[in-house]
Amino acid sequence: MNSTLDFSYIPQLLQDSLLLSLSLLSIISYSILPVYQYLHNLKRFREKDLPIVQLFNKLVKFSYLTLFGLIVAYILICRNLDVLQRLPIVFYLITVAILLTYLLAGLYINYILQQTFHVILFLLAILNSLKYLFPFNSVYSQNSIHKYVRHFSVAIVLKDVLFFSPLLVHFCFFPISDEVGLILLIVYMGIFLILNLVISILTPFVYIPVILNMKQNGHLHSQQHIYLQNYIFLQSLLVLLSKLVSVPSFLSYIEIRNPWSYLVIISIGDAVTIPLIIQLSYLRCNVNEVITLFRSFNLGKFLKILFGGVDNCVRSTTAPVAFSIT
Repeated sequence: MNSTLDFSYIPQLLQDSLLLSLSLLSIISYSILPVYQYLHNLKRFREKDLPIVQLFNKLVKFSYLTLFGLIVAYILICRNLDVLQRLPIVFYLITVAILLTYLLAGLYINYILQQTFHVILFLLAILNSLKYLFPFNSVYSQNSIHKYVRHFSVAIVLKDVLFFSPLLVHFCFFPISDEVGLILLIVYMGIFLILNLVISILTPFVYIPVILNMKQNGHLHSQQHIYLQNYIFLQSLLVLLSKLVSVPSFLSYIEIRNPWSYLVIISIGDAVTIPLIIQLSYLRCNVNEVITLFRSFNLGKFLKILFGGVDNCVRSTTAPVAFSIT
């Protein structure tokens, strides 16, 4: 009896699993968002001197804001398409152009935020490791990273402009050779993979000297310093884990044979996982506050602080610093 095993269903299974996983992660991310924002508001006085924590909080809020805008724009286009088509052709085209522009702008903003996040984590790992290896140099400071976020974002935008400008010339003016187009594609995808995969894999390993030093010389570091380093390191580990878990599903799209599909898949995955990773790492570093919140839950206090109110029990205090690389 001859029989052969049929594994042709595996690529589709992996793709369906990826979509299901992203959906579940989105639900989890939105579910824990109120708790995350509550704790961040509760500790904003104690963490006012931690610009990295503030920066990641802004990134989370901006990510959710743009994603919410994308959902609204998509619903407006799909639900009101019949109404739009009954408008005069000029108003119809203008309205659709505005909504599509908003939709594409939101997607691109999220795309920039994802790459900026990976770059920030990688640079933090490098700066902190250099600070431990060469403590005599006071130039390396993670507190200065947030000042250059705009520069990182502009550099990423310029990278895209440099790539898409020849394509614009190709389609609007005169064609460029296939060899030039292939070189541009290889360079662009190479840079994209470096920013979204390679440095994500390297970051936790670069951070290992910092963590080992804190384990060996914990008595030399303030609690605030240990808290911050654990927060950043945990984020890098979760990013690495998310990348490794998604590799099988990513490989299942090889049959599509379209390099742009890889870019879209990775970007969608990052759009879902990055806000969740920031929230989970923050909640893990504040697990005692999470336990206290649910043990003595007060809805009125929760809503008050969630929407920006001040808890009278919280005071602006500065923890003593025995040693800090910040």
